[in-house]
Amino acid sequence: MSEESHDIVSSLIETLEDIEANLLEYEQAFYEKREDVELVHHIFRYAHNLKSSLAMVGFSFSSALVHAVESNFDLLRKGLARPNASLFYQCLLAVDRIRTSVVSDIEDATALQDVHNELEIIAADLLRAGTKVEAIIDFALTPESEELLRQSLHAALKVFQIEKLINPQRINHELYTTLPIYNDVREIGTLIAVHPSFEMLSANANEAMVRILFATSLTEDEVALHIFDPCKPVHTADREQSVPDVLDQPSTIRIEPIEEKVEVETLVKTMETLELYLLEYDLHVGKSDENTKSLVYHILQYAHSFYEQLSSVRRTDAAYLISIIIVIIKLIHNGSAQPTRLLIYCCLTVVDFIRRSIFVLPDNAHDTSVFEEEREELTATLKHLKAEFTASIKNPPVSKSTLEQESIVNTIAPANKNKLQFLIADDDRICQVVLKGMLGSFGTCTISSDGRMALDVFERHLLETGQTYDLVCLDVMMPYMNGVDVLTEIRRIEHNHHIYGSHGAKIMMTTALSEIDQVFFAFRQQCDAYVVKPITKSKILYQLQKFNILQSNRT
Repeated sequence: MSEESHDIVSSLIETLEDIEANLLEYEQAFYEKREDVELVHHIFRYAHNLKSSLAMVGFSFSSALVHAVESNFDLLRKGLARPNASLFYQCLLAVDRIRTSVVSDIEDATALQDVHNELEIIAADLLRAGTKVEAIIDFALTPESEELLRQSLHAALKVFQIEKLINPQRINHELYTTLPIYNDVREIGTLIAVHPSFEMLSANANEAMVRILFATSLTEDEVALHIFDPCKPVHTADREQSVPDVLDQPSTIRIEPIEEKVEVETLVKTMETLELYLLEYDLHVGKSDENTKSLVYHILQYAHSFYEQLSSVRRTDAAYLISIIIVIIKLIHNGSAQPTRLLIYCCLTVVDFIRRSIFVLPDNAHDTSVFEEEREELTATLKHLKAEFTASIKNPPVSKSTLEQESIVNTIAPANKNKLQFLIADDDRICQVVLKGMLGSFGTCTISSDGRMALDVFERHLLETGQTYDLVCLDVMMPYMNGVDVLTEIRRIEHNHHIYGSHGAKIMMTTALSEIDQVFFAFRQQCDAYVVKPITKSKILYQLQKFNILQSNRT
């Protein structure tokens, strides 16, 4: 076993043991009728990281099983359900089965799937039970906070409590009082209180739970689009009775954006799968084996699904682009034409354009105009390609521009490898190893294990070299400071150093599909791209080529 493989297996076993220890401790608290919120957060985070790690090293059934554990504890940490005895038994059994798979390097698919099915049933039962958890204000409020709470209840606002884990050893008084989460709260409502105060934090503790109380007029679903950390409605019935003249206003009739969220998630999942097949197909262009034929079939299948989904949400402009791609891919599928890398490049560009059209809404007339120009240019390019494939099916002409476009996709400049600087921010050891392995051949990788550390490293690098990193990879979920907050602060630091637009670092978010709402907000904060886990080399290379990082640093 190589040293890298040994490190990966050791890291997986260590994470499994952390999950097991926390599960046993939380089970004891459950039987003693104690609520330990921090343990719920720990188990969720460990499961979240382990899921991606297992997928990246090929343990697909084990990864799916950990995802089922993560989903159950996501319900708990968001206050949507309460645990039961069956949950602990099946989660501990899952840890045992996965440990066996990792140690033996063989997955027992049937055994893993059986536990997976049981955990899915438990999740459904927890939701059906409908035992939502409301936060209780169990800490003393200052007179000023009490007055803010009273005014909020008087105005019929909803009160929420955010639960956020921080590291007291990596934070000073100034940082504690200026956490980015406070700005997020103020954008959607009124900050009421923060507990504990900085003076109450234990400087020797590795982690501490901070509770942030705020009021807003938004619904729970709307709050979730703005606040990354778990957020629970606060039980205020006893306090409402002490508030005089509470307004008894009828609630506004509105349609909650649940179905819209489902549609966006479905769109993104189909789009990601289509892009993945296109990236894999790019590696097989020119081959005629069964694997290549299968890839063409899958591309056609998912392109059809994507077209139907875009049409169902009335995105006719994007659906039209996909319809042209379907016509061309059908010719290839029928054996009437041969693919080119220019075609694959254009298909990937269209997918990327549609992704941005979903997540980034134009802020002004100029942005709208630029957006429309890009769409028209893509439409013209695809129409031209379709005409070429149709007119000369067997031997489509290859122009000089075609060769130049293909070189954009294929050229990797080894001469750049000592010039490119990458910052990888992820708290998961496996993700660090995988990303470093993919990017290390092109330059130097700096690793940060949490959001706060990543921000410190970025700022120090800028001060010492006068330059930003060429690429910053930010995991959405990290301890002490999440990826979206780090992104916001990096752009603020760049602005303070008069670094704007294309002169700034390229920032790529690495995320699970379940965190896609946060990606929406990240694009608003000038994120350049995102990659859905599990991370693959083809996905990373595609982003490097799209950013033009490899070419722009040529000697």
